[in-house]
Amino acid sequence: MSETTLLATASNIEYDDLTFSTSGNNNNNATSQQQQRPPEGEGSGSGVMLTVDQASDVVSNPTLPSSRLSIPNTYIPYLAALPGTSTIAAATTSETQGENGVWTVDLTNARLVRKYPCPANGSDPASNTITALKAGLDGRTFLTTSKDRAFRVWDVRASGSSSESSFLQITAPQPLLSFDIDGSFLATGTESNGSGASIIYWDIRNPRRPLYQHESTHSDDITNLRFKPTSSPSSNENPVLLSASTDGLICLSNAREQDEDEAGLHVANWGKSVSKCDWMQNGSRVWTASDMETFAVWDGELNPTYDFGDLRTPSIRDTWESNYIIDATWYSASTGLTSSFSDFLGIWMGNNKLR
Repeated sequence: MSETTLLATASNIEYDDLTFSTSGNNNNNATSQQQQRPPEGEGSGSGVMLTVDQASDVVSNPTLPSSRLSIPNTYIPYLAALPGTSTIAAATTSETQGENGVWTVDLTNARLVRKYPCPANGSDPASNTITALKAGLDGRTFLTTSKDRAFRVWDVRASGSSSESSFLQITAPQPLLSFDIDGSFLATGTESNGSGASIIYWDIRNPRRPLYQHESTHSDDITNLRFKPTSSPSSNENPVLLSASTDGLICLSNAREQDEDEAGLHVANWGKSVSKCDWMQNGSRVWTASDMETFAVWDGELNPTYDFGDLRTPSIRDTWESNYIIDATWYSASTGLTSSFSDFLGIWMGNNKLR
């Protein structure tokens, strides 16, 4: 059985202009802003949120939802919130092929609303495993990649079968492990085929064949792709893509440059397998997490800013023990997504020991 809960603890580590702290609230008064935006990323067992704050003083503790979600006989590797709604999408995996898919969940009462099975491909239960999940900006769709080489867009309003709910599908030449999308511009990251992995670019308005691909940015599985946030939706700047891989590299590329030799902007070698990454502080910094549950922050040119080391240390005796990093989300006071007066990075930690 897999469950997801959010608890609380308190601790602070200050460096430069950031405050690193674990914070939260385990009462039943979850704020509406947190209900509308839970984390995107991996999750199983229980969860706690740590915060990195720009202010030099201690941050106000963000309030965390206390709802408990249980989906029997499955593991929940990814969560994504549908904007402007109380609904989240939860990807599920299991040794039983029929359990691989996405559930929609009503956060107001932690109620399972509907299951969207990922179409089976042969008899291998792993062939339709969800490898990445994001919410559409319209609040009505969610997007996935899976090991059957497919990128799919799902419509939560559709009432028919899973094939009818999945109204857009793109099939890549290799299993897909990651993706991000900027308007109609899609980037997908592949599993290594033994000789390397590729970042494949698509125009979803014409999905029959890719636009081009970069084959030498990474030499192993591409675990995460994130487009840099732009200052304006109408910005004419070339999109910058952040990519991470099990080869230990973190890279920034000009995603519109077809010549891969000219596309590279910055690269850093963390020296460890990178499992997750994303932008923070409106694209001025980057955070990374490793398979060893370590966490680091980098500047906009991928110069190391601070390495927090292993994040599995925060604990509450007899109540909480952090076992792994789920994900991290940048919360900005200016957007109203946090009750704090300061911006902060929420780091969601997981506990795989059900209590």
